[in-house]
Amino acid sequence: MGKQLVSIDLLQWDMERNGYSEPKAANGKDVHFSPGGSMTFQFPGVREPNNWYMHGFEEKNDLSVDLRDWRFLEIEVDMPADGLLELTAEAGLLLNKSPMPEEETFATANCLVAGSGRQTVTFQLTQFDDKKSLSGKWKYVRSFRLSGEWKSGGSKEPISLLRIELRRRKAVHISALVRSKAAPGGEIAQYEVSVSNCTNRRQPVNFTCVNYGWETMAVQLDPSVVILAPWESRQIRISVKVPEKIAPGGHEIQRIIAVPGGQGDAADELMLITLRALPHPYVKMTEPEWEEVRSKIRDHEWVRERLAMYERRVDNRTVPDLHDGPYLFETRHSGEAMTAAIVWKLTGRRDAGEKAALFLRRLCDPERGYPAMRRASHQELVHEGGLFRQAAVVYDLLYDSEFLSKADHEHVEISFRLFIKLIDWALSIGNISNWTLVELVGALACSQTLQDYERMSRFLYGTGGFTDLLAKGTLDDGWWYECSVGYNLLVAGLFTEIVQSCRPWGINLADLWVPAHYYEQVTPGGKPVIDGLCLDIWGPSRSNYRSITQLWDSLLPFADYRGVLFGFNDSAESKLPGVSIDLYMEPRYDLAYYLYHKPEYADVLLTCSLAERDLLYAVPDLKPSESKAYLSSAFTDNAGLAILRSQTEGRVPREQIQAVVKYGTHGGAHGHYDRCGLLSIMRYGKSFYNPESIWYSYHTFMYKFYVQNSIAHNMVVVDQKLQDPAEGRRLLFHSGPLFQACAVENKARWSHSVWRLESKRK
Repeated sequence: MGKQLVSIDLLQWDMERNGYSEPKAANGKDVHFSPGGSMTFQFPGVREPNNWYMHGFEEKNDLSVDLRDWRFLEIEVDMPADGLLELTAEAGLLLNKSPMPEEETFATANCLVAGSGRQTVTFQLTQFDDKKSLSGKWKYVRSFRLSGEWKSGGSKEPISLLRIELRRRKAVHISALVRSKAAPGGEIAQYEVSVSNCTNRRQPVNFTCVNYGWETMAVQLDPSVVILAPWESRQIRISVKVPEKIAPGGHEIQRIIAVPGGQGDAADELMLITLRALPHPYVKMTEPEWEEVRSKIRDHEWVRERLAMYERRVDNRTVPDLHDGPYLFETRHSGEAMTAAIVWKLTGRRDAGEKAALFLRRLCDPERGYPAMRRASHQELVHEGGLFRQAAVVYDLLYDSEFLSKADHEHVEISFRLFIKLIDWALSIGNISNWTLVELVGALACSQTLQDYERMSRFLYGTGGFTDLLAKGTLDDGWWYECSVGYNLLVAGLFTEIVQSCRPWGINLADLWVPAHYYEQVTPGGKPVIDGLCLDIWGPSRSNYRSITQLWDSLLPFADYRGVLFGFNDSAESKLPGVSIDLYMEPRYDLAYYLYHKPEYADVLLTCSLAERDLLYAVPDLKPSESKAYLSSAFTDNAGLAILRSQTEGRVPREQIQAVVKYGTHGGAHGHYDRCGLLSIMRYGKSFYNPESIWYSYHTFMYKFYVQNSIAHNMVVVDQKLQDPAEGRRLLFHSGPLFQACAVENKARWSHSVWRLESKRK
């Protein structure tokens, strides 16, 4: 027995009337506001201009309330005269502008109240006019403001405010910290469920499980009825028996309805998803696929050489102790652990398995590890996502091994769920970029290893999830909106990795088409106001869907005979690989070919060195296609690139001349200010120019001022000023045996730049 917070009396908060502080009222009769005036209720105790602080990567503000799981704002007023009153409620949602003072942005809801005397008004929090894709802002609510205005009738007398409360639910609330569990066939999955009385009266609550008709899992509610004292919370247990006939990884949904005191209109619902446990491993590959890799190693010398590279990595590295500062590891250490786990899986080397397990054990240590620090990596949240992505692979591979104890499994689950919770919020504040995708993949992989289908579904189909990112971040021509070769490869690889990891669960995302989006910029909300940042999407809309293969295919016309792409925005000249050659080991064209078998992907792989091939997904005995896209000129109007390749007879591709001009979508934070610039001229495998000719780290004004500035690019510059981002267009394009030609134009302002000096949050 106990109490869960289910009601908040805003009359106990600090009050302001028309901008002036008011003392707390002893009762509702002393609180009133005049027509045309307002009352503000602010979380108590705010004294400083900035109350944000960080716990690892988690933003915290103790002078706010988290209302993401709350439903209602209830108001009771005493109207002094008969009339039609418009009530306006505004919720103050905090923005973290550290180190600058915090800011509030207000979401508004309106309603009309008719009559006189006591009137009760209920606002659903979903009525407020905030963008629902930014629902994470409701984690930090600072204030509510109430105002009223007579639309007809009424009087000039003040309106008495008798009650203003936040309500989690109307009468009863049912919840569970974990809403999806797995059990072997013939065994039982058990859920600990909390039920709370959201009223000031004693009431019975009945529990039922909705029967759709084809269910095979038996559900037991223990107990099926409880009687709750006012505001009381109590735990019940729900047991779900998983039949043998359910396939491994198969699931059923249980909809639990809690009905308070016969009030069906006040019922609350909890959805559970129960699975038959899927045997590990499956995140990278299933056991039959791992056996195929072993067979490939036995049959091919070059694959054995590639495995030897992995083994040398393991031999040359030890697992570090936890760092004494604000983070646990340097980010690369998770890649080293994943390499060790893969080597153990393929060779049985005990030392490799022990190294991988030691990393996982230290990461999840309850006293010094992630539960205590909430920051594993030494870099940014995107790298935290990459670290947990690799940690999840380690856990998946070692799950049934002798290296992990029961306590280790418990510690891993605690750490993974903390990270999942963080990313659940991070994906609901409106950002779309390669960063959010990496964070998503880390959280999804953790959900998969825990066999939590409800969280898996959230990261696939929820706000900021797989389908959102694919639909909103992919341009009509298949380029990722950040318009850099490296980021195109990164997101294509990670989207495809999601496809691979979901196959064992019976989820086929490989050929999924998601509806395109047509909003003017990639993110919801207003335009960016700092650093000349531009998130606009430019160019034509010809395709009404987006798919993963569009991302892979978009690069092919622009790679030369060596599989090399010219520099573009924040990517230097790049070779298209089968796998990233760093310790992140992110998938590239080897996994794309493994899943899609497109002959054009084999053309890329045939240009790769051994270090650029993926040990796991590389397919032996590749054959080239007949397409030879590297011989032709091409253009793409959303990313805004035109590539011209000479067609002189008798010359091999190496001797032909290649030139590239840029005119398209800016590319967000990674865009350079060089539309109508000459990006590249190549011949004989040599480049005349690279747009990223210098590099500074992201957290200095030199990143924008020097790396991306117009004057650092191969273009015509006006008065040594910066070219503002503005849409360019292609005027003509011609490709024939005699000559190649294109013309592009851009109409933009030129201005002196004012760059923000960014301070890293402590």
